[in-house]
Amino acid sequence: MRKTKLICFAAVVLAVGVGWADGGELRPVACNPDLALFPGLMLRGRVSGTSETEVAGLGSRAITGELELPGSKQKSGIHFALDYSTEEAANPDMLLIDFNGNGKFDKDKAITLRPEKVQKSISYQAQFRLTNMSAVRQGRTFPLLLREGIFCYGSGGQYMVIISFAPAVQGKCQFGQTEYTIRLIDNAGDFRFDCKGAYDSKNPGPMRAGTGDIVLVDTDDGTFTRSFTKAFYGQPMNVDGEWYKLSVSADGGRAKAEKVNVAAGEIQIDTDKWELVLHHKGELSLLAGGRDPLPISAGKYDIMYCRRWSAPNDKGQRSCLMAADTEFILGKGSAHSISVAAGKKTTLPIGSPLSTSMTTTLKGGTVEFSLATPTIQPGLSVLIVTGDGADMYTRLDEPKVTVTDAKGKVIDEFTMEYG
Repeated sequence: MRKTKLICFAAVVLAVGVGWADGGELRPVACNPDLALFPGLMLRGRVSGTSETEVAGLGSRAITGELELPGSKQKSGIHFALDYSTEEAANPDMLLIDFNGNGKFDKDKAITLRPEKVQKSISYQAQFRLTNMSAVRQGRTFPLLLREGIFCYGSGGQYMVIISFAPAVQGKCQFGQTEYTIRLIDNAGDFRFDCKGAYDSKNPGPMRAGTGDIVLVDTDDGTFTRSFTKAFYGQPMNVDGEWYKLSVSADGGRAKAEKVNVAAGEIQIDTDKWELVLHHKGELSLLAGGRDPLPISAGKYDIMYCRRWSAPNDKGQRSCLMAADTEFILGKGSAHSISVAAGKKTTLPIGSPLSTSMTTTLKGGTVEFSLATPTIQPGLSVLIVTGDGADMYTRLDEPKVTVTDAKGKVIDEFTMEYG
C-alpha cells in the first residue's frame, strides 16, 4: 500500500514538473518604483515626535513604528526607526528600515534624509532618493530600490513615514516562437506575483486603487527602458499581434504564456507617454502607451485612473498629471464609461486643455476662496500635478491670486495653500 502511495505521489510531482518544464525561470531583481503603479508599492507609518525607544543601537530620541498599506488593515511586518545624527538636530534626519521583522536595525544602513522646502501646513519634510536595500522572503533575497521620505504636521506633531518600492522577479518567457524578457512586480505587499487585477467598491484595496500585480514584457533589449507592454497579472496581453495570458507557478519561480482568443479594439490618447487603469465587471486593465493606438479587449469600461506626461525638457525630465474618477471611486456617483468595439479605435481626449474653477464662501466678514481643477475629459478629477523631475509627493508652487473690482482695480493679492 505504501508503495502505491509513493508511486502516485511521484506521478503528481512529475506532472507538476512537466507542466512548468517550458516556463521561464524568474529571479528577484531590483526595480525602480516608477515602473509599477503610481508609483510602486506605497507603505506608510505614523509615530509621535515625543516618543522614545530603547532599541539597541538607536539614540535615546529615536522613534519606531510599523509600516502599513494605505487604506488597508493588512500589516506589512516592515518596521522603521527615525533617529537623529546629532544631539543638536531638531528633527530626525536618519531612517532605518527592518524588512525582515526581527526588530533589529542596522545603523550602518541608515538612510540619510534631506530636508525639503515645506508647505505651510507641514512643519518638517525630508526626502530621500533611490536607495538600495534588500528583504528576505520565502527563502529568497529580494534587492529593492526605495524612495520617498517623512513629513511632520504641526510643531511636535506626528511624523508620517512613506516609502515606495517594487519587489520584482525577472526572467525569460516564450511568446509563440519568440523569447522575451518579462518582469513581474508585486503591487500588493505580499512578495507574491500572482494577484490578479481586481476592484471591489466595498473593499477597494490600498489607496482605493484596487489590487493587482503588474506584468512587463520587454520587446526590445530587456532593460525595460524603451519598448515594453504593461498589464495587470491575469489581463490578456498583446505581444507581436497575438494575445497571451501569463501564469506563474505557486512558488513564483517560473512563468509561462499561453495564447488566448480575444475580440479586440484599440484605445488612443494624444500624448507620447500615458497610463490608464480601466474597470470592467470587477476586473482591472492597465494600459501604458504613447501616440500609437494600443489594442484592448472589446467591452464597456469604467475609467478609474490616468497618468499623462508632458514632452521631455532639454534634461529629459517630464511633468506629470494624475487624474481619477473620484466620485465613482468614493462611491458617490456613477462611473464615466467608454465602450471599445471590436475592430474599432476609441480616442480619449485626456489632458489639455484643463478647466479650473474657483468658488467663494462668505462667512461673516470673511471670504474663503477654493481653487480646483475639477475635470479633464472624460470626467476625471485632477489629483496631482508634478513639475519637471519631481516625485508624486512634491507639489508645484502654490497659486497666486489677484482680486479686482468691476473696474479692474486690485483689491487684494494672496497666495493659496494646498489642503
